Amino acid sequence: MKEINQLIDNLENLNNLISGEINKHNENDIRNVTLDLVATRIQDFRTSLILSKNINKKWLFENNSNEHYSDIEIKTFISNFVHNQIDAFFINTFMYIEAHIRLIAKYYENSNNKILNFKISQTFENLTNNNKIQLFENISEENKLLFKFYLSLRNTIHTGHFHTWDYDFFIINDKSSIIDKTEKKLELHKNKYVEINPFEKLLLIEQIIKLILKINSKIPNNTIIEHSYVDIGYNE
Repeated sequence: MKEINQLIDNLENLNNLISGEINKHNENDIRNVTLDLVATRIQDFRTSLILSKNINKKWLFENNSNEHYSDIEIKTFISNFVHNQIDAFFINTFMYIEAHIRLIAKYYENSNNKILNFKISQTFENLTNNNKIQLFENISEENKLLFKFYLSLRNTIHTGHFHTWDYDFFIINDKSSIIDKTEKKLELHKNKYVEINPFEKLLLIEQIIKLILKINSKIPNNTIIEHSYVDIGYNE
């Protein structure tokens, strides 16, 4: 229960970080739409964790499920639920982040300068290549390694949470973090099951959100990059 309460608090803080950036731009602009989408998923995740606390009330859980469980079984069920929820949250937010990067690349691409690529890794590399576009020259090598690790963790979703590539790692040492201010080393071992807990995944997502905010800050305020979701009725 203590861990769930901590995750709930972390998600509230993460939502506050994003909420402060929403409505700073045109409502159809990607800087507004993407953050609004991520904030909605944060709220959904937080709500699911709040409701999950009822599982700890054994009598309430058993009365609603018409089953009998031991305390260990219920503890395991809660742990699995939290891990499944953070995975769902990770996948959803990844889709929004990927679309965000692609839309920026598409906007700044021209016939003489190819930026958008089938692979999101190559698209990000092109977008942060000063020889192609200098708008995002403040994206550091550490930022690039962060995004690379983010993609590596995403890829494990396709292999049942096993990392099938070479050993990879990323060290997060964010003294202004709202999740964890201590240094954390996230690791992916070849042909091993991913052992990154929900707090570490949330910490990684926080860093990615900050990276997106950093990228957004370099797009001129008078520029409007309309989100593709607007064409299918978003904001209507």
